[in-house]
Amino acid sequence: MLIVFWNTGQLGNRLFYFSHFIAFASETKSKLLCLFFGKDAKHYSAQFEGTKSNLVGYFPKPILPTAGFLYRLINWILYKLFLVAKRYHWNNKFISIYTPSIEGKQDSESYSVKDFIDNPSRKKSLFTFYNSYISWYDNTDLQKYHKTITDYFVPIEPHRTNIAMFDFRLRNDYPEAKIVGVHIRRGDYREWADGMWYFDDEGYAAQMRTVEQQLLPHKTIFVICSNEDVDFANYQNLTLQKSTGHFIEDMYILAECDYIIGPHSTYSMWASFYGQKPLYKMRKNKAEFLLTDFKVCNGRFYEPINK
Repeated sequence: MLIVFWNTGQLGNRLFYFSHFIAFASETKSKLLCLFFGKDAKHYSAQFEGTKSNLVGYFPKPILPTAGFLYRLINWILYKLFLVAKRYHWNNKFISIYTPSIEGKQDSESYSVKDFIDNPSRKKSLFTFYNSYISWYDNTDLQKYHKTITDYFVPIEPHRTNIAMFDFRLRNDYPEAKIVGVHIRRGDYREWADGMWYFDDEGYAAQMRTVEQQLLPHKTIFVICSNEDVDFANYQNLTLQKSTGHFIEDMYILAECDYIIGPHSTYSMWASFYGQKPLYKMRKNKAEFLLTDFKVCNGRFYEPINK
């Protein structure tokens, strides 16, 4: 069994992080505990069929549910066991610690599940602790495990019905149209990476008009997904629909669209991967683009950026 405690970032980061460990567990036919997806993770575990009664992030999905107090107890016991094992350098057939040779982005770009599996220093123990504070920015193509991963991360009800009804109504109202999901994220993007992925309403509208031109003669309907209020008056002559506003439903509504656009974000990347829908990552230094620039996300964090 592989046991993982740490992860940084919000929902998209954690979903991909968890998914790469699911790929490892599937490849090695082993069990997995991802303790970073429980109640301390903004209740993410409560949002998905694979984890709603499985707070310890167990994979494959267990038969018996895990109550909150039991999750905290298991988390505490395993963490204390990890500290002891780390202090005394345990490395035997029962307990071992694996520390990946990842120190930053450059190492992560070439790291993969296969490196973990094939590493000769990895002790094949009954319980293996993954010892790294750095997210597993894995270079593994997750398409091989797509069904296993997406079955595990199916949204719970009523989100599932809300997502399906939103998509049904939209396609019923506009049967011949192309539906384009737009992930509007600002916040920290104003400063991060020198504002490479920060766009005001005018910037988003310009990118959307480019998509609209590419999709002619089809009519284009834009579904707006954002964690902030968006003034539709700033998007003149574009046909807009606002998503439901729930952070799970917005993500999975994006996954139902024909195309997705937005700045570089694991939120829209997950929608692309889950729904196998082409995504275009907007950049300030690239105003013009073609439909061929849209790519289905394969699960890699460091996939090539559109140029």
